[in-house]
Amino acid sequence: MDAFSFIRDIEGIFTRYWGGHFEVVTTFFSRPRPREQLIAWLDLQLYKEIHVVPGKAQALIDMYEKLDAEVERAEYEAEAYEMADEIQHYRLLADIRELITGTRLKATEAKPTQEQLRLEEVRRKYSTSKSPLVRAVSGFSPGGGVAFAAAGCMVDGGPIERLLAEAFKIIYRQEHVHYYQRRVRSFGVCRGPRIRPGTRATAFYFEKRVLQLSSGTRAHKRDRRWQGRSVRAAAPLLRSSCRELKVTDRSGRKSPPARSL
Repeated sequence: MDAFSFIRDIEGIFTRYWGGHFEVVTTFFSRPRPREQLIAWLDLQLYKEIHVVPGKAQALIDMYEKLDAEVERAEYEAEAYEMADEIQHYRLLADIRELITGTRLKATEAKPTQEQLRLEEVRRKYSTSKSPLVRAVSGFSPGGGVAFAAAGCMVDGGPIERLLAEAFKIIYRQEHVHYYQRRVRSFGVCRGPRIRPGTRATAFYFEKRVLQLSSGTRAHKRDRRWQGRSVRAAAPLLRSSCRELKVTDRSGRKSPPARSL
């Protein structure tokens, strides 16, 4: 199997689970939520955005020692921009939380749920694998984050919901870039070693576990449903499918297609 076919094969697996990320957000915002619930949701999202920054900062320091030797300048620049983007995502959502509550939540006070900790444990297992190919695949599989942000762009309702939608438009654009960078990196790794069939199964298990833990359920029992239009719109790669997506908000208006974000 050639590298391109392998990457598309893996994406075909991930696509079903990216749909789950998309569904979680659209379901949550499908009706007005109590203030306390919205704040709790924001607190967890703030944690998810900011807790990765210390690790990324340390990685930049480590890469600096290898810059222009083992590490390419462009790769170093991309990692720095990605860290800056995560900080911006945190700032955008933290500003909205402060607007709602009138108070600030210290960054280190944002805490994860038990499901989030289990999710991080699963991701860590693959991201620290001895296999460069497994590490590469685990790197671009969180493209579900793009599906998550795409759904956030379509949030509608009161002033807070509209502010969230504007924040997610920024997050979506930046996560889309991150996704493509990781995909290119994975493609480069795939061109090297022979691709073994077992790696496909590993990728399937990885993203299945990620979705189960992200949604707080034991299993995602509706895989077949996500082979339709909604999951194609959520998948980061398929711009043509994104153009097909039309969402009716609670007021009955048509939201703009994803390609206009």
